[in-house]
Amino acid sequence: GATYVCIPKELADELELRIEGYMDVTLADGRKVRAGVALAYLSALDRHAIVMAQIFEVKEPLIGVLALEALGLGVDPVTGELKPTRTCAARARLVLRRNFDSNVSKSTTQA
Repeated sequence: GATYVCIPKELADELELRIEGYMDVTLADGRKVRAGVALAYLSALDRHAIVMAQIFEVKEPLIGVLALEALGLGVDPVTGELKPTRTCAARARLVLRRNFDSNVSKSTTQA
């Protein structure tokens, strides 16, 4: 499976994604490709995240495990359906905690 969101250039253009840079990627079959990198807004099952997308020639768009993790989703191995891996409340607490820790860190470095 994919690590990152992978989409073809045509879809990136249609979504008006802006390539911010490039990286070398090794595919599952061993091939190496140069992929554009962009930030993309992703939404699934009423969950939302901004994720890194790799842009290169792929047969079909791939979500990627890091995007699923950012959304708090996983694939049910029996049904192949997307399922929540944690509650939205747990995700909100994590975000609030990160913001709190960030603000505390900023205030101590400014003192």
